Amino acid sequence: LMLSNFYHKKMNLANDPAQWTGWEMLVKSDTEVRALIALRRQYLPPLADSAQDIFVSLQCPKHAMDQNRGLSDASLLLEARLAVDSLAPLVQNCTQPQSHYRSFIQAKLNALLFDEDAMLWLKGSMNLTPAFSLEREARAFVKSVLKILQEETVLRTPDLLKDLGDDIPTVKEPITVPYRMRAPGLQSAQDGAVDDEADPTVNAWRSRVARYLAYCFEGGLCASRLSLSDITDVFLTTPQSLEKIDEVILFLLHARPKDMTKPYTRSIVRYLVQDPSIFESYTFNDRVMQALVDLGWFEQALKRSTTRGFATNSVDFIDLYATFLARLLTCQRSSINLKAAACRQITARVAVMERQHGVLCAALMETMRDSNIFLRTYATVALVTMAGFSQTVHNKIVEMDGIPICISNLMSSDDDLIRYTLSLLAQLTRSVGRVKEMHPAVTDIVMTLLDKTPRISSKQQLLAELASVVGQLCNDLDAWKAMCQHPCRPTEKLTNLYTLGPEGGHLRSKVIYALKMFIDRPIELGQGRRESITQLVKPILDELQAGLEQVKNGHEENFNLDYAANAILLLGALSKSSHRVTIASHPNANEVLQGLNLTKLGQMDSTRDRLHKLTKRIAGERARGRP
Repeated sequence: LMLSNFYHKKMNLANDPAQWTGWEMLVKSDTEVRALIALRRQYLPPLADSAQDIFVSLQCPKHAMDQNRGLSDASLLLEARLAVDSLAPLVQNCTQPQSHYRSFIQAKLNALLFDEDAMLWLKGSMNLTPAFSLEREARAFVKSVLKILQEETVLRTPDLLKDLGDDIPTVKEPITVPYRMRAPGLQSAQDGAVDDEADPTVNAWRSRVARYLAYCFEGGLCASRLSLSDITDVFLTTPQSLEKIDEVILFLLHARPKDMTKPYTRSIVRYLVQDPSIFESYTFNDRVMQALVDLGWFEQALKRSTTRGFATNSVDFIDLYATFLARLLTCQRSSINLKAAACRQITARVAVMERQHGVLCAALMETMRDSNIFLRTYATVALVTMAGFSQTVHNKIVEMDGIPICISNLMSSDDDLIRYTLSLLAQLTRSVGRVKEMHPAVTDIVMTLLDKTPRISSKQQLLAELASVVGQLCNDLDAWKAMCQHPCRPTEKLTNLYTLGPEGGHLRSKVIYALKMFIDRPIELGQGRRESITQLVKPILDELQAGLEQVKNGHEENFNLDYAANAILLLGALSKSSHRVTIASHPNANEVLQGLNLTKLGQMDSTRDRLHKLTKRIAGERARGRP
């Protein structure tokens, strides 16, 4: 995968009023190059309630591209873009836009049957909004909530109250507003109902009202000036105000039974989180749930319940929150974006959730089996973070068949998924015993990646993680031998890869580490590898010298200690053989090594003794006059 970007269609040849969105990709294999652009044409006339998916694919044999016949990646992509830009619906008169049935669309808007994205598009493109009475009540609801924040002096944008309308009244109890909102077609039935709590039509309407009011908070009324964070991320001092805001938030979430004959009832946050039926027999506003998870509102609400005596100790609410996130990940009703939000929370809070790593790991492993690459990437990132905190997580991943899942991820074409999977394997391969379990399956796929991954700047981070895993695999003798005998010739690949990264950067640091692991073997095993690596001695010493100059000039932050430490290890491994002559022949070798001794590297346990031995060997070589 050489390119993966959002694409904006540039021409509208038929005055099409629909919305177009696109995504472009450039894919290369051994035999062909293919440009792909996926398009979605949405809100189609006449009712704005349907969509079309269109795929444009243009391919070319790779040998034709390699023979320099005027074909290139850019020209292939340009042809595909021209084809996409010229797409248009077949119409009788291209000078007139296609018509929408505005009265039908308005009726659906009044019944709140469009989702949030559609309402936003209809407002911007066709200037259509729900009925005036509904919008006025929505403004009253939002203004009443903001009035509570203003009384608590925590309203971030006081001008919003005026923007919502001076003629809009406020109420002391904002939660009463949704219950007086009436659907135009249901008004008479609702007014005459004796017990409307058992009426499925009324309950479905109130569920749509909750979704509409949430949309009003998330850009429907005040665009980007108002969002749910304005009411969730505030410190309220009075319990009455806090209770009112929590009641509003829970109504917007609208967690209620799927059976519409049962009414919506407000639950205490703690009981809502603990109730396993919320993910089985309940329905809720997925977008609001995602926003609340991202904003950390559930964690804060659980923490408040702890201070009110609901929890037995301060850690209890963290355990509840971790279990809640794990259930979110395994819930079939949760959307991809909601599960991604849960993964982000786990990644951010993994240190304080250590007691629940087992539960979270099981949920994340199940998520990694999902077919959606975006979601698998988020789950992998969370596992990488957890694996850095606990060895128990390593064992759990292996026990749950994590290695085959990692191999499957490495065979995908997504750079981010491959990169973070390699980061996870780098964590798992720190143990020699674990490397033995992974060889030869992981070794084969890693060598294939090293051979096939293009050496381009956009893949530097992926290649750095790949080099790190290659170095870790060298800890096992069988894996080392298999890689040395692999037809891709890994040491030559790594040596060439060194020139791709920036001087003293992360990629070069990991390449040096991998090369050091390849040659750090007895002389009879590592001799052939050392011969091809000695060409890097001069550039490495030159870069170390340049880094020391930065330190002298007061720019110590520009000196990469990880690069310097790996360079010391590589030079130390080379100095054990006759190749120390190459190091000693560098005119500034002694000056560089002495300068390194004066940095933190001369004090760190991992480098101090090795640096001293390296300096002594080079000094002895120079004393014999062999350079």
